[in-house]
Amino acid sequence: MSDGSSSPERHRRSAETLRRGMAADGHRVLINDLDPVALHELAHQIGAIAAPGDADLVDIAVEWLGGVDVWIGTSGSAAGQGLETSDDAWSDMWADAVMAHVRAARDLAPRWAADGSDGLLVVVPPAGDLPAEVAAGAVGAFTRWLDDAHRDSGVSAHTIRPIGGRSVADDVAALVAP
Repeated sequence: MSDGSSSPERHRRSAETLRRGMAADGHRVLINDLDPVALHELAHQIGAIAAPGDADLVDIAVEWLGGVDVWIGTSGSAAGQGLETSDDAWSDMWADAVMAHVRAARDLAPRWAADGSDGLLVVVPPAGDLPAEVAAGAVGAFTRWLDDAHRDSGVSAHTIRPIGGRSVADDVAALVAP
């Protein structure tokens, strides 16, 4: 059932609900968004650290928080509706919705394994249009591989998508207890 809003709008609301919930549950939260005004407003409201734009989030988290125990990556897609989507839009969507999580895992998994801590990478892929569905499939395959390949070193990875009446925030809360 649709609420009448676009997929990117629903995704933004879902990510905001997740961020608010994590902060309310007592987690120290670093948030990122390409919209600096909305980012700083939300960070102020929930007591989070704001990292605008294409910042190196892992380095910022290590500097400001001392490390990263849980990485929750969300990414939206406004690439288009289908095969008419341009190659440039597909490339941008792929970089945002897939490769950003690969880069985060590439940086975080060795840190978690080296210090003996358990790390959790949770990716909430976009939903909706054709490019987003392709990205969601790729992200799902990547997180399954990461979980299988690095489980023995304490790294786990999950892909969460809202299904039915469950919210992403509820699913993440079940994985991430303070």
